[in-house]
Amino acid sequence: MRAKPLLKKWVYVIVAASLLSLLVLASCATPTPEVVEVIVTQIVKETVKETVIVEGTPQIVEKEVEKVVEKTVEVMVTPTPDTSEIGVMKSVPRNRTWVIGGWEFTANLNGSDNFNPIMNVASLRTNYAKFVYEALFYNNLNTGEEYPWLAESYDVDDDYMGMDIYLRKGVEWADGQPFTCTDVKYTIETQRDIDTAQGQHGYFLKWVESVDCVDDFKVRINYTGANPRFYQHIMVGHENQFVIVPKHIFEGKDVTTFTNLDLGKGLPLGSGPYKVVLVTSQQVVYDRRDDWWGAKIGFMDLPEPERIVATTGSSDQVYAEMYMANKIDYGGFALQVGSFEAAKEKNPAMRSWYSEGPVYGAPDGCVYQLALNNAKYSDVNVRLAMNYAIDRQEVANLAYQGATHPSVAPFSSYIAGAWGSVIDPLIEKYDRDAPSQDKVDEYMVLAGYEKNVDGIWEKDGVVADMTIVVPQSWAPLGPVLAEQLSRAGFQAEEQLDTANQWAALHQTGEADAVAFVHCGSLYDPYDTLSQFHSKHTVSLGETDNNGGGIFAYHRYAGDPELDTVLDEMEKTPPFLTNPEYVKWAETAIDIYLRDMPTIVLAEELHVVTMNETYWTGYPTSEDPYVAPYPCWNDFTMTVFHVKPTQ
Repeated sequence: MRAKPLLKKWVYVIVAASLLSLLVLASCATPTPEVVEVIVTQIVKETVKETVIVEGTPQIVEKEVEKVVEKTVEVMVTPTPDTSEIGVMKSVPRNRTWVIGGWEFTANLNGSDNFNPIMNVASLRTNYAKFVYEALFYNNLNTGEEYPWLAESYDVDDDYMGMDIYLRKGVEWADGQPFTCTDVKYTIETQRDIDTAQGQHGYFLKWVESVDCVDDFKVRINYTGANPRFYQHIMVGHENQFVIVPKHIFEGKDVTTFTNLDLGKGLPLGSGPYKVVLVTSQQVVYDRRDDWWGAKIGFMDLPEPERIVATTGSSDQVYAEMYMANKIDYGGFALQVGSFEAAKEKNPAMRSWYSEGPVYGAPDGCVYQLALNNAKYSDVNVRLAMNYAIDRQEVANLAYQGATHPSVAPFSSYIAGAWGSVIDPLIEKYDRDAPSQDKVDEYMVLAGYEKNVDGIWEKDGVVADMTIVVPQSWAPLGPVLAEQLSRAGFQAEEQLDTANQWAALHQTGEADAVAFVHCGSLYDPYDTLSQFHSKHTVSLGETDNNGGGIFAYHRYAGDPELDTVLDEMEKTPPFLTNPEYVKWAETAIDIYLRDMPTIVLAEELHVVTMNETYWTGYPTSEDPYVAPYPCWNDFTMTVFHVKPTQ
């Protein structure tokens, strides 16, 4: 299949100072020109070999592609002195410096100019400000274990109309000010009340009636209605990215424009064990605060890394080369299996969640999907035909080299395992995971289509076509899906999104389909299924889907019975031991599999990369103390586990 790039050509050159040059900047010294290494990132053309599917058989072909490459050169630069009150950047050896990559393929760290976590979640998700700010609780999704942090415990009302949170005494902000209930109250209410706030804004706006300080260390949250899941958004990090900010720093400022970045004034200021000492577009450097409250009161020893460097890479290849050269210790966006294995041959100290493949990765709460625009594919028979045109095992084998497994329901292993007794019988009932050309033909005929002289399904002179927009992060899915659909009689092609426009195309309904992921439930099926409530359905061109988020832009017309069931699930205690909730869940999953508003392909199991040259103690299948994803809030726990090898 031919890929149609959204942006035909782009060229950029980025110069990033190396880590060694960052370590010698002084606060008061006169800047002296010096020779440093820099990385030049460019686009070049080269001929590559690629596996394609021809008449059902994989074949290797050659084609010319544009490729991002980096090379190191020496240039003369004059450092800008650090005249802030933070002081001189001390020298820290490599074996006490933990270098971690942002969860993205970009030349620059997204959001490195704004460390206000209320307005810029990227500062936590990608730039690791999670080591400056802290959460009330952390959570291990592998085991369900809770890690009380700024708070010690919580109680949820029997009627699920509110909760009490009991804060830890002795917690201090980096400036020595005490952490109290007023900080929690301010953070929740501000996030709720600012329309443009990120993170938990929509959820708090819907559910938080009031936040009261019973005393300095007891927080009372009253809900707008019964909600048996609210505590999860306070306790579970995942992508929720909920941290507490200091009221005495934020109050009185325009929070919408306050960047909270002024090293001379000690900003960003948090309660965490690290402070920011340098920010560039390619790196953020954090140094350990030896006066951190946790060590002072005996709650937790200081973390071993004296310095953390958050960096980035512009491509899979760039990150692989960084690992081979020991320029990075953890993270970056997950490598493709081939890149990981090639890099590991050069650097045997590399590993992932599992030490052996081909399945290296851990569940991340998401599944790969072909997100259909139901406004175009409103006929359920057409959607079912597309479902049976797709061979999920072939997708797993060809797109991800067997590093994942097929899925048909929109749940990751966190749900599919615990709720298998509910989900598996319904999958067997509908048999949606078995590819079949006979069923493609059956459902397309039911939809009124017949094949034209070119072998393409056609109805009333219009062919059944699909252009699949494929974001670069999920590029391997595009060629396989387009070929499988074409093989089944659809006029299908992929459109590789090199300009990062996929989200806007998906939200407005301009895209026929998008190959990316579907994320949602971590504890019970509701969060995922709620995205198919008809209240989130919008017309073409409209983007306000009533808080449904990026995964609810399917434009599925919905089903009145499904809406009723979802409304009941929302207020019902979501436990397998609750027969009422199990009944609602079975009905909702049944309707999803009956209508197939989106096509789930396989579980998203990322090859999160770890380098044990300088550090060990990473979260792995052998020591699953937390999920390994660096973009999650709970990843904060990792810094307290890693140990130097030297």
